[in-house]
Amino acid sequence: MSKIASLLSVAIVLLAIANPGRAEDALPLPATFDFTQPKVPDSWEVVQPEGATVTAKDNFLILECPADRHAGVKHKLGVDNVTVTARIHDAAAVYLVWDDKNFVGAGKISPTPFARFHSVDSRDGKISDVDHTGCPGYVAHLIRVQLGDDCIRFQYVNGDGEQTWRTLRTIERTPEYAGAPKLVVVGKNLGITKDAAMLVNTDSVGRGNRGLLAKVEITETPAEVLKMNSDERRWLTAPKLDPVAELLKDSDRDPTFEEVARFYPEMKNKRELVGVPGQRTDIGTDWLGRIDASPWEGPIAWFEIGEDALPFADTYDQVSHRLLDGYVPIVNLKTKRGDTDYDMTVFGWAEDFSPTADLYTYVRLTAWNNGETANLPKTIALAGKEQKKVAFTPETTPAGMMTLCVRFKHPDPKTAEQISEKDFEAHRAKAETAWRDTLAKCSPFELPDPRVNEAYRAWLAYSMLNADRIDGKLHVHDGAGFYDLQFGYSVAIHSMALDLYRLPEYVADVLSTQVHLQKSDGHYIQECGLPDQGGFVLAHATHYLVTKDEEWLKQNAKPLKKACEWIMARRAEGPTEGMCKGLIKFRPYNDYNDPVFNYQGNIYCCQGIEAAALALGEIGDVETAERYAAEGAKYRQDIYDSMDAATITHHGVKMIPIEPDTQRLLKLTKYKGGEYYGLVASTLFENEFFPKDDPRGALYRNMLENEGGLAAGVCEFQEGIDHAYTGGYLLDRMRAGEIRKVLLGFWSFMAYGMTRDTYSPVEVTLHKTGDNHYTLPHTYSCTQQLRLLRYMLLREEDGNLVIAQGIPSAWLEPSKHIAVTDAPTLFGPMSYRIETADSESASIHLDPPTRTTPGEIRIHLRHPQGRKIAVVKGAEDAKFTVEEDVIRLSKRTDPVDLHVTFAEGP
Repeated sequence: MSKIASLLSVAIVLLAIANPGRAEDALPLPATFDFTQPKVPDSWEVVQPEGATVTAKDNFLILECPADRHAGVKHKLGVDNVTVTARIHDAAAVYLVWDDKNFVGAGKISPTPFARFHSVDSRDGKISDVDHTGCPGYVAHLIRVQLGDDCIRFQYVNGDGEQTWRTLRTIERTPEYAGAPKLVVVGKNLGITKDAAMLVNTDSVGRGNRGLLAKVEITETPAEVLKMNSDERRWLTAPKLDPVAELLKDSDRDPTFEEVARFYPEMKNKRELVGVPGQRTDIGTDWLGRIDASPWEGPIAWFEIGEDALPFADTYDQVSHRLLDGYVPIVNLKTKRGDTDYDMTVFGWAEDFSPTADLYTYVRLTAWNNGETANLPKTIALAGKEQKKVAFTPETTPAGMMTLCVRFKHPDPKTAEQISEKDFEAHRAKAETAWRDTLAKCSPFELPDPRVNEAYRAWLAYSMLNADRIDGKLHVHDGAGFYDLQFGYSVAIHSMALDLYRLPEYVADVLSTQVHLQKSDGHYIQECGLPDQGGFVLAHATHYLVTKDEEWLKQNAKPLKKACEWIMARRAEGPTEGMCKGLIKFRPYNDYNDPVFNYQGNIYCCQGIEAAALALGEIGDVETAERYAAEGAKYRQDIYDSMDAATITHHGVKMIPIEPDTQRLLKLTKYKGGEYYGLVASTLFENEFFPKDDPRGALYRNMLENEGGLAAGVCEFQEGIDHAYTGGYLLDRMRAGEIRKVLLGFWSFMAYGMTRDTYSPVEVTLHKTGDNHYTLPHTYSCTQQLRLLRYMLLREEDGNLVIAQGIPSAWLEPSKHIAVTDAPTLFGPMSYRIETADSESASIHLDPPTRTTPGEIRIHLRHPQGRKIAVVKGAEDAKFTVEEDVIRLSKRTDPVDLHVTFAEGP
């Protein structure tokens, strides 16, 4: 052997010793592969089973594959301690593979229309996969798997913009992952089998079947991150406690807003809505003080201040938000730049507060620098994404206050003009008066907590702004600039809520739109599915049962009965035996379009028919009422029987699916109680379908409470919360007397489900970080918040009236009062007032409903110190009994005053 060959042989041996994690044919690093070209890079092998396609097209590698097989591309690796990054759109993942049974990966999946990040690790064939936070699937993300000496990290960052990597999770690098991975793979469903326990069809809109790959980069993992850090190790070993839920274990006191809110930050992406009820467009103000018509499309107008064209604010935390008096839709935004305080007021006005007249946005911007004028801006421009800047010269008073007032025809900032402060203030006063008059009609509660007192009025205002008058018909949309649609189930439950807030004419207007949209065969569907039909019937029947407007029901009996007949006809077409006997197979809700047997829609249809029987019987249609009552009883039993037959035990936990024959939602949650399963499970309780202590309800409740269905006391969704869907569960807990759970959920609504300063509720919040979807203010959330508050103060149960059961005990502290005035109930309007002059006593004035007499009226007085009721004094004819903290009045029809003395101790 020559000397050169001998030296070369020694060098190779030394190199192998120095690089034990590198195979002989290892991939040279760094390596970058471009998949935007017309063909797959030569060194990559395509995996394309029957029924799948892997195609280089349209500047992507397009992967299309059913859920039960793997497709993608793979490349030899042979290098240890690498970081592999893939630029991915839609649903695909990047994997490091040691062999068929040992691999790890991260990416995006979309088994529903909502995409989310995903990570997976397989050890000796045992797969553990985690669905992480939601994400916009169609946009680009950089997904990476980072291999270290003792750890493996799954991370992501937005594909464009700021490159701040976030870790989805970190796992220990166990012996199964020793040595260099053999392959890097990008694709879909690695390790899946046709009989996989969690296998479900992808969503019916199809996005879950597709993945797009643009680029793959492979580099050495930097030396400084080869070892797991202390925070990562602590996360692996520390108990995964929910600090908000732990409040119920820490003491026997009621949780408070301040206690619940202290754990996590407030919402970052705030948005308020101002304008005029019924207008087709509405005026949004966002977290940076910009004006929009849609949060999804971005701002339409914003100020650029001074010669440097500074925005009102650079970051969300520089801006404070406040509605006028906390609830009137005239929003005030404050910020500070240097030594200068800026104040912006925004409202909308249309002549005569009309839903059809031209809507104008009014904006006033002031600046104050302690009387100094030298540094105040001399010019301010109104900029927009589709226009040239319009420059204005603000006025400055001798005292040093700079003011600029402008208006424009919404949503067209090109029409902007400068107006006088007098003109601005005149229109602001009109808007204020109109809103105060509107909200006064539907504000039956005066509460000792200023936050709640303001919030429920704001929820009513936001709901009215989200509703649009279209061709004379009032359309209740779930949002403004987003979800500009009627979701039939949401419309139904919204109308039932507003019937309890003194708005019978408004609700009749909403229901007339539903009738207008009903099909000739009695079918009603608006975006959701079967719950729309049941909701249609239940809302119409409930409106009568609350108002007892016989003339209205007689006019609407035909569409009501047509809707009931449609339900009965669909039941007759369904199975006559087996697990799904008597159930209707239909589209379940707007996020899944394929027909299934789903309990939510069937429960709504059942309860709708039951309520229709009551209503029609009261206006003399006895024959129809009896037929519907019999049908409702059979329907209810069929649902109970189906639930009993569908009950399963998984890993020792007894549970009932939402979809009995497919278990689809359970599979999507890996047989846990969160995500869509938890959202839908909670809705099963919202109209009291299950009797108290029903074993079926207990199984659903156990999944929510003990199997991951709740976070911070409300419904978990994609590592965040979707608080509004918790309404049914919280009502169920109120019926059970578990008031602290109710209050925990209510304060989580307030702390994490909405903006804390303007009470604008959102559909989904990542509550641990403060990130939130742009879906605010959200009508369905307003609806559930209004319903929950009303039930805390006043609710009906089994022919009885229950008062103040769910209120925080702090509302009965000395010198506080609670007033409910002319609140609609199933028994007729009623009022009460509870006052506590000191901690020893309370005074109650009660005006019972007189239209129908409740069996009993139960007044709950949960003393802040846990004291029980010692003595109650009242009129001689007041028949009552006392049980701990409850006063029971039997068959009371006349007003009564009661004076309560509390015992010395708990």
